[in-house]
Amino acid sequence: MSTVLVVDDHKPTRQLIAALLEPRGHYVIQANDGEEALAHIDECVPALVISDILMPRMDGYEFVRRLRSDTRTANVEVLFYTAYYREHEARRLALDLGVVGLLHKPCDPEHLLRTIDLALAANSRPSVATDQERVDREHLRLLTDKLSEQAERLQRANARLSALTELNLQIASERDSTVLLDKVCRGARELLGARYAVIAAREMPEGENVDLYVDGFDDALTRRLSPASAAFSQLGGMTSDRKSLRLNGQECESGTLGLPNEHPKVRSLLAAPIVSLGATYGWICATDKVDADRFDAEDERLLTILGAQLGRAHENGRLYRELERHAVQLRAEIVERERNEKRIERLNSVLAVLGGINALAARVRTRAELFREVCRVAVEQGKFKLAWIGSPDEDNAVHAMSWAGKTSEIARVMHIPLNDPIARESVVGRAFVERRIAFCKDVSDPSAPVLYRDTLLSHGLRSVAVLPLVVDDETQACLVLYGDAVGQFDETERPLLSELADDLSFALRHVRAEERLDYIAYFDELTGLANRTLFIERATQTVKAAVLTDIRLAVLLVDIDRFKTVNDTFGRRWGDRLLNEFANRLASAVGDTRL
Repeated sequence: MSTVLVVDDHKPTRQLIAALLEPRGHYVIQANDGEEALAHIDECVPALVISDILMPRMDGYEFVRRLRSDTRTANVEVLFYTAYYREHEARRLALDLGVVGLLHKPCDPEHLLRTIDLALAANSRPSVATDQERVDREHLRLLTDKLSEQAERLQRANARLSALTELNLQIASERDSTVLLDKVCRGARELLGARYAVIAAREMPEGENVDLYVDGFDDALTRRLSPASAAFSQLGGMTSDRKSLRLNGQECESGTLGLPNEHPKVRSLLAAPIVSLGATYGWICATDKVDADRFDAEDERLLTILGAQLGRAHENGRLYRELERHAVQLRAEIVERERNEKRIERLNSVLAVLGGINALAARVRTRAELFREVCRVAVEQGKFKLAWIGSPDEDNAVHAMSWAGKTSEIARVMHIPLNDPIARESVVGRAFVERRIAFCKDVSDPSAPVLYRDTLLSHGLRSVAVLPLVVDDETQACLVLYGDAVGQFDETERPLLSELADDLSFALRHVRAEERLDYIAYFDELTGLANRTLFIERATQTVKAAVLTDIRLAVLLVDIDRFKTVNDTFGRRWGDRLLNEFANRLASAVGDTRL
C-alpha cells in the first residue's frame, strides 16, 4: 500500500479523504498547509500528494513548485482537489507544474477514489522542464485574480451587510406598520439586487384585506396596482407551507404566481413568507435579478431570514398598537373615573350643605341665625373654602351679612352696587337680577365676569357659584360659595345647586313667616307701636319695678277727637295715614317707645 499526503486547510476534507483511503490500506498523512506538508516530506516521501490550491501561508502552486525543486520529491505525483472555479487557468498552470489531475470540490467519492488509484498506478515520471518565468507570471496572475474576486465578493458582502443592518434597524425601531413594510420592500429590492419587489401582508393572520407594497415600478404602474389582484395562488401555497420559493430561468405570467396582474412577466423570482412563530401574515417577493439571471441559495437564505424578522416585527407592531389602544382607552377611563370621582365629591359637598340646611330650617328662628349657620355648614360640611351671604341695602348695593371660612376677611370688603352696569354683569349681579344660579369655572380667566379677581386669586380661590334666595319672586339675598379648584362648579351641579337654593329660599321664607308672626303678636301692624298684649306685659313689668324701687308711675291716655268722622269722610286709607302720623309724632315727643 502507499503513503498519501493530504494538504488542505479544511479539516473535514482531510478527514473525508483519510476515511476513504485508510480502509483500503493506505497510510494517510494530513497537513494544514504547504509549509506543514514540506515538514512531513522531510521525514517521509509520499507516493501521492492530494492538495488544495488556495491555502493560508503557502498556496498549492507554491507548494508544488517547492516540491518539484527538491530532487527527492521531483517525481511525486500531485493531485489538485479544490473549489477554485477558474478551471482553465488552474488546469494549465497545474500541467505546467506536472500535476497529474485536478478535481473540483465537492466530488463524488467513487470518482475521487478512481482518480487516486490512477494516480498511484502511474509510473514515476521524469522531471518536467518548465518555463519558470511563465509559471511565476501565471501564478501571480491567478493570485491577483483571486484577490480581485475576493475583494469584489467582500465589497458585495459589505454592501449586503450594510443594507441588512439598515433593514434590521428599521425593523427594530419602526412602529408604524405601513411605513415599516414600505421601507422593507425598498430595502429588500436593494439587498437582493432585484428589479422589482412586492410585499402582500395582512394586519391580522386571519384577516381578509391584503395590503400591497411595491418598489421598482414607475408611478403610473404603481397607481394601477391593486391589492385585491394579489390573490394567493402559487405564492399562497408557499405561505401555507411556510417555505420560500425560488424560480429561475422561466418566464411566467404574474397572475399565475399570485403577483398583481399588472406586474411585468417574471424571468426569475424569489419569495419568502412573512411569518412569526405562530402566524403567517403574507409574503415578500423579489423578481428579476439585475446583475444575474437567477437568485442563488444565499439570496434565498437572506430573504427567508428577512421574512421571519419582518413577521415578528409586524406582529410586535400589531401587538404594540393594540397595547397602545388599550393604554389610551385605560388612560381615558382613568381620567373619566377621576373626573367622576371629583364630580361625586363636589355633589357630596352640595348634598352635605343641603342636608345641613334642611336640618337648620326646623330650628332657626331668625334671619341672622339662618345666614350664620348656612355659611358655617357650607364651610365645615360642604368643604367650601369661603361662603358668605349678602343682601342689598337701601342704596341697592350688596354687602356680606354673614360669612365663614379661613379667608373670610374677603367677605367684609365685598361691595357690589347693583345700579352699576359692570357690577350687574358680574356673577353676583347676574344671580340677583336674573334670579337664577350663576357660576364662574375659572376666576383667573380675564373674560370671566368676576369682581375682586386679584383678591380672590391671592387667597387661592379659583371658582365661584352664586345662589339667589328668592322669596315671593324677589331676590332677598344670595349665597356665594368659593372653591380652590378650577371647574369646581359647572352645569352638572346646576340641578343640585338649584335644589339647594330652593331649600334655602324656603328656609328663609319660613324664618320670615316666623318673624312676621312674632311681630304681629306684639306690635300694631299699622303704627309699629306695641299692641295691647305687649302694653299690658310691659306695663306690668314697669309697675313691679316701680314698687320695688319706690318710683312714681303715671299712665297717660290719649285719644283722637272725631276720628270716626275722618274715616267716614275721607275713607279708611286716610284714617290709617292719620293714625300712623299721630303715632310717629307721639313717639318722637316721648322718645322712648318701649311702651
